[in-house]
Amino acid sequence: MERSNHHHVRAVLQNCQADVDIDNGVNAAEFCEACDAVIAFFDLFTNAPFAVVRSDLYSKITKVRARLDTREETLEGLLEDEKARGYKGPDAVTGAMTWLLRSLRFTSMGLRRNMTSEGEEVSTSMTWAYGETLKPYHGWAVRPIFLRHGTTSML
Repeated sequence: MERSNHHHVRAVLQNCQADVDIDNGVNAAEFCEACDAVIAFFDLFTNAPFAVVRSDLYSKITKVRARLDTREETLEGLLEDEKARGYKGPDAVTGAMTWLLRSLRFTSMGLRRNMTSEGEEVSTSMTWAYGETLKPYHGWAVRPIFLRHGTTSML
């Protein structure tokens, strides 16, 4: 990454650390805004694997955001409302939140490991994070694709 981009990186990372009100449940709109900052972080990289992660996060946030027009203001409220209505369709918040949280955990664990493991390549850190977070949920057909294209050429 070029030196001139450092200010932009700092601004993006500052937004990733935005406070989300959790006093009466996780504020859904603020949570989506914080997730937008994570997507902006992935926009800093031009590599295809990061584009895949970005696209996946974006699709999940879009599903959550689509439900923000309900009377519910918290993630917990959105999930309870969906459960009460018995909704299990492809745009369900429940599935979107499950995969969104898994993806955020993968991202967090991979980046934290890379920051604390001096000299370790980002691809190594992310491959480790994949094994710890997403691999148990991916079938035998997805795992090799992700490991070959999703983490080995990130930077």
